[in-house]
Amino acid sequence: MILKSRGKGMGTFALGGFVLWLVSFPMAGFLLDRVQLMPYFLLAHIVGLLTCFLLDRKILLFAIPLTAVVALFTAVYPYVGSKEYLLILIGFMSAFTATYTGFLISSQGSINSFFGLALGNVGSLFISFFPVEKTFKYLLSAVSLVAVMYSPKQVPQADKSLHSLYRMLPYFLVFYATGGLMYKGVLEFYAQVSYLHGLEVIFYAMGVLVSYKLLSLLGEKALVAVSAFLNATAYALLQMGGVHLLNLSMFLLQAGFGFADFLLLFTLYNIKDTIRAFSLGFATVCVGIVLGYYAGMLKDYAEFFTGLGSLMLVASLVYYFSTEKVPKEVSERLPQEPSDQEEVSAEKFLNHLQNSLHKKLSPREFEVLLHLLEGCDYENISQKMGLSTSSVREYTRRALLKLEMDRESLISMYKDWMHQYA
Repeated sequence: MILKSRGKGMGTFALGGFVLWLVSFPMAGFLLDRVQLMPYFLLAHIVGLLTCFLLDRKILLFAIPLTAVVALFTAVYPYVGSKEYLLILIGFMSAFTATYTGFLISSQGSINSFFGLALGNVGSLFISFFPVEKTFKYLLSAVSLVAVMYSPKQVPQADKSLHSLYRMLPYFLVFYATGGLMYKGVLEFYAQVSYLHGLEVIFYAMGVLVSYKLLSLLGEKALVAVSAFLNATAYALLQMGGVHLLNLSMFLLQAGFGFADFLLLFTLYNIKDTIRAFSLGFATVCVGIVLGYYAGMLKDYAEFFTGLGSLMLVASLVYYFSTEKVPKEVSERLPQEPSDQEEVSAEKFLNHLQNSLHKKLSPREFEVLLHLLEGCDYENISQKMGLSTSSVREYTRRALLKLEMDRESLISMYKDWMHQYA
């Protein structure tokens, strides 16, 4: 797994500011009058995100002004009578803010920017306990959006196509439906018996922080497995009943979604069509939450939430791992076991692999892929080979085109080969 850094910047603060506003206010935050208002925001937010997908880079003209309007509407929210209509406007316009935040962390941030998830949640917890009038807390939440109101000096440098995101969308849709179920069912039970308001946020932050290390060591499959395990355990504890187990259930759910949110951002971060990737990814998550929320309205007892949540988790895992299978035409090209005299290495792997090609890799293409398999990023490869970063990317593109696979598939195949024969 190659975790690329794109320079240090304001990515963490941009994401943290947006998340602070989001979890404090429209996403069933302590500033929202009642959780029943959340769908007004979400449905409008979905429409706004799909609009961003269609407009693509044109949203860069509107994102900052619309974010300023969202901040203003947030500040005046407690003084407005028809809150549903205001939430609809906020939901639509904040979709531009959400997409633009993704653009910022992809262009000027790094993987470390994802820690903004934890920063925003902890910041929201701090504001909730801050000893001031509630109307002033709306203002503090609105001010946090200032962190998003700047123009990046760099452009996104991801290299995966938007098509690679499509495989993950059904997984995110079903998995985040359990999040909607949490808002409608578990949260209502938890609010009545929680040890301390906001304590669950600490577990979410812990999930985010652990995700970085887990991703670098074991890859995205580990985040999928851990988030599903934590959520499944949480629903099992909910079934057992009792104040202590209900609190523990919420803690595990929050930790699980810390892993899931980190995986979501990592998936979107690596797509080169940045604006469309983040808008489509966020829209899919919101649709999942809405579906889960309304599914939770069908029944109102713990056994129903437990059963439905568990089915959703199983469905998401079955889908994810069934689509992870190496296609037949690719698996047939997997290098066979090397002879006793051969050394198991990236060079031997590529030599075996290109034997199946009609058009061989050029020396430069071969060397670029060799460094890539050894764990180098494009900047390191350009320094080692004395080439520009753009040239390295072009050689990589040509080589992968000849292999008829993307970079992640190549790296995954290499890891499987090494595990099998090393």
